[in-house]
Amino acid sequence: MTEGDAGAWQEAVLEQRPWLEGLIGRRVGSREAAPDLVQETLLAALCGGEPEGGVRSLRAWLGGIARNKVRRHFEERQREFRLAERLQARAGEGAGSLTPEPLDWVLRSEQIDLAERALAELEPLDARLLECRYYHQWSYAQIASALQLNRDAVTNGLRRAKQLLRARVEELNKQNGD
Repeated sequence: MTEGDAGAWQEAVLEQRPWLEGLIGRRVGSREAAPDLVQETLLAALCGGEPEGGVRSLRAWLGGIARNKVRRHFEERQREFRLAERLQARAGEGAGSLTPEPLDWVLRSEQIDLAERALAELEPLDARLLECRYYHQWSYAQIASALQLNRDAVTNGLRRAKQLLRARVEELNKQNGD
């Protein structure tokens, strides 16, 4: 594929969704995890934009992104499993279950809802910076390249976006408390 306009690039990437669903579904074997990984793959491809000079094979390029997402998924599951084992060992046999209390789940869910609402209210660039950094876990250099910004703009933009997000979450939290 050669360089072209952004709309055609996005359309070409999104047309590969069924193929990605099959590829990732076979690799992961989990109906719950596969759609999230497909979404993460598509977001990474679209946030990064078309590589400079284009790509020879869109499927090969997307497959590489998908492979990395699947690898990270399994690494994360492995870390969670090892952490649970360590916590279980510390708790001892008679300490009971490590399952969080229902109130903890509700409070955590409310915190996530507030953060999502606050994120939706940010300016698009601020939201995109936070998404690239914390959702995709991109380096500052990767973000700068993808969004065509210099590194200082990314650093300052992320600092500002975090402050705005934090302030808006606090506002929403106060509104919910009233």
